[in-house]
Formats: sequence, structure tokens, C-alpha cells
Amino acid sequence: MDVNKLTSLYENLQGSQEYKYFEEKIKQPNIFRILNISNYEIRHSNFLGWLFDPNENHGLGNYMLDNFLIKLFENEFIESKEYLSKESNQGQIKVLREWKNIDLLLLAEDFVICIENKIFSEEHSNQLERYRKIIQEEFSNKKQVFIYLTPYGQASKTEQEIYIPVSYQVIIDILEDIDDEIMQSLKTSIKSYIIEYIDTLKRDIMGNDDLIGISREIYEKNKELFDYIGEISTNEVLKEKNYIGDKISEILKSKGYILGSRDKSYVRFTTQEIEKLTYINKDVSSWRNKETFLFELVLRPNNNLIRFVSMVAPCDDIYNRSRLIEIIEEIPESGTSTAPKWSSHHGFSHKFNWEEIYQKTEEEIMTELSIFIDSFEEIVHSYEKHFKQNEKELLILKSASESS
Repeated sequence: MDVNKLTSLYENLQGSQEYKYFEEKIKQPNIFRILNISNYEIRHSNFLGWLFDPNENHGLGNYMLDNFLIKLFENEFIESKEYLSKESNQGQIKVLREWKNIDLLLLAEDFVICIENKIFSEEHSNQLERYRKIIQEEFSNKKQVFIYLTPYGQASKTEQEIYIPVSYQVIIDILEDIDDEIMQSLKTSIKSYIIEYIDTLKRDIMGNDDLIGISREIYEKNKELFDYIGEISTNEVLKEKNYIGDKISEILKSKGYILGSRDKSYVRFTTQEIEKLTYINKDVSSWRNKETFLFELVLRPNNNLIRFVSMVAPCDDIYNRSRLIEIIEEIPESGTSTAPKWSSHHGFSHKFNWEEIYQKTEEEIMTELSIFIDSFEEIVHSYEKHFKQNEKELLILKSASESS
């Protein structure tokens, strides 16, 4: 596209009423974005814990806690309102943060509510099952309720029969329903926090604030310009992935790992000991080099993440893939995968700010990536140790398939 055409399209964009409204709206300061809180679950849990606790200095008293419990009652998540009305519970509910690693715990004389908060990350390491067992053991004499709090009320993959899915829309509704008189009685700073938190939840977590509609309208009226920018952006994302993928591969190789099949969004690797014991497919080629098992690093610039996971790929019919998965699931905290083709274990996400790549030196990037790789080396070593313990059977599985 020539410069004159590009300039004309850009001037039309800047002159539109929709763009002026959008620009004014996004320039309004928001403490949660300034501190980059919106992407961190632990920050949301901290803020919710503060709102839920009637003894904190927000001035809302029991409002947030009572209305959250009422929402649960309304949806029949808790059998009866008697727990809220009991004198023994009123004003006596404790709000605990990170108690035995549980995100939020609402503890009353007669009941306990365990809340696991998930925004961008996924379940891992059997954590929901572990939390359930802790609650059942520690509070066997209390009514127990388990809540799985996510943006859209997704069900747990592993504990769907136990954990009740609750959407962040519930939190938005409660905050937006605060009576005007109560809002006016709050300190100016507290009012700002609540308004900005609602805005953060709507825009960054739920993606449903009024700017979404305005954004679509701006795009439709300036489609040619944005499509051109999008094409450039896509190329830049690919460059970023390749660059970070190369750096990760470089560090892995320097540590003695063996690099596996790789593509634009994935860096895969294994160890010498594990490679000796894993089968290479003859026919199925889900990965370029036809491996059956690899550790995988998933590059996610759009979410500012790099994800680590161990992966069993689809295999030739002659190979006993199910037995390999059973052996892996003997490793502590591996989790259980029910996927028919791809079986993943020990997955977790690492926050990595892709937007700051060009602001950092190569040394800074390499240091950050090295720290990330160090964080999962213990898991890799546990696999290596366990594969070694099962060496005889794994070699039988491998050789039986190779000779068929």
C-alpha cells in the first residue's frame, strides 16, 4: 500500500466519532491495568478476599460476602439459607487467603466454602482433588461447598462432580448492584477501585464492555487499514515466536537436552535416557520426526504465556500407547488425561511478556528464559528417573513394536 493511501486511511480513522470516543475511554486511568494486575489470578484472589472480608477497610461491611452467598443460594448451590441466617455464622465468617495453597476459603461455624480461582491458567497437578481432600479431612464436621470460579463458569475437567462452576459475571453483578447510597458513603479511593475493577473484569476478563461494540464498528468502517496492519502484525508475531523458540532451543541444547520436532508455536525436547526408551512411529506422523513422547513448550504471544507440558502423541496401532500413559500417570501429580489422541500431563503456564521483547537485551531475555527452564527441570528429572525404573518394560514395548 502506498504512503498516500495509508495516510488517507489513517486520517479518516482519527477523524471518526467512534475513534474519538474509544480514545477518550481507554485513556482513563485504571489502577489494575497500571499495575498489570488483570492477568494474574493471585491478584484477583487477593482483591476478592479483601472485598469478601467484612473486617477490611473498604466500608462495605458484609455486603460482598452476603450477596455472594445469596447468589449461591439462588442457584441452589447451597441447599438452604439457614447457614446465612444462623446467628453463629453472621459476622463470624473468616476469609482466608492461600490457606494450604487454596485460593480463597470462607470459613464459618457451620460451613466452609473452598474457592479455586482460574482465569487464564488451567488445572494442574491434581490440585482440585488435593484441596478437596484437605477440606474433607480438616472440616469433616462442617457443610462443605467447592466453587470453581472462572470467567465464563466453565466446569472443572477433573472434579466436575464436586466443584460448582461459577462465572465472574456473578462478581460483576454483585458489584454493579451496590446501592447508590452505599457507594456515595464510601471513600473516593474505594469507589474508584470498585469502578475500575468492574471495568477490568468486563474488558480484560469477560470481554463484554461497551468498547467491544465500538471496536467492531471502528473495524468495519476502517477494514482496509486494519487488515493491512493485521498482516504486518501477524508477520511480527511469527518473527517473535521464531526468535524466542530459537533462544529456548539454544538453552535446552546447552543443558544437554535433545531437541525434538518443532514448528512455529512449539519447541519440543527430551532427554538421552528417555529417548532410548521411547518408540518412534513408523506410520503415524503427528510430529515431524514421529516421536511418541516429548516435553513441549507452547509459545502463546497473544496471552503473554509460555506453557510447559509433557505430551504423548498419537501412535502406531502396534505400540501399546495406553501402557505408556499408565506408567507416566504413576509419577506424582501427573494428573490423568482422558484425551483419545493427545495425552498431556504436568502442564503449567509461565507468564512471559512478549510485548517487552524489543525493550530487553538478549542477555535479559536469555536470563528470563533460563529461569523458566529451571522451573520445570525437577519435573523432567522425575520423568527420567521413573522411565529408568520402568526401563525393562518400556524396552519391551518399544522392541515389540519395532519388530512387528
